[in-house]
Amino acid sequence: MGSKVFKRVLALCLAMVLMIASSMAVMAAEKSPGEGDVVPDPVIPTRTTFVIAKNNTIDLSYTQKNSVFFYVQWKSNSGTWDHCHIKKVTDLQTFIEGLVRGGRYDIRVRGVNSKGKGGEYCTEANRFVRSCTSYVRPRSGGFNVKVSRANEGTTGYKIYWTRDESFKRFNVMTVNGTTFNKTIAGKKGMTYYVRVVPISVVDGKTYAGVQSCTLSATVQ
Repeated sequence: MGSKVFKRVLALCLAMVLMIASSMAVMAAEKSPGEGDVVPDPVIPTRTTFVIAKNNTIDLSYTQKNSVFFYVQWKSNSGTWDHCHIKKVTDLQTFIEGLVRGGRYDIRVRGVNSKGKGGEYCTEANRFVRSCTSYVRPRSGGFNVKVSRANEGTTGYKIYWTRDESFKRFNVMTVNGTTFNKTIAGKKGMTYYVRVVPISVVDGKTYAGVQSCTLSATVQ
């Protein structure tokens, strides 16, 4: 009887030893918090500025966090991301050159960190390689903004105006049509600064073009 009890106790002790050893093996395989190689995700670029220059070039800049290089992709509005242009850059600014005048382009960027882990692409930006010639004249009780010559592909304009020459704060209005002649109310004696951007709406996407130089008018 005593022999059987001893064997049972021994068996239970062996089972407990095996369970403890197995648990320790699992704990050894799992890294404790703060241990090992933690790879932070690259942050999606949060600031994108696109300026289309006169030589059919898009000037592209973006912010960096945890990213050591970036993939820039672009395509025409009729193309697909599966067959797009790709550019690998390490700077926080790059240029997309050789674009077609009047063309509409979709652009996106994603960052990759030092471990080769990539983030998601930023929100797609849509740009129109087209400028416009605008005019601003003072009027009684306001000022007149005009674009009299239509460019191919232009379906409307965004008018930006402000009393702050730095444009840190501004008003904006969207005008549909290939040309426009719009009078905006203003305070007498005040000077207003105006910029005009042509837009092209295609398949529900609004493609923003080159903003005009800053014009000004003092309300009579």
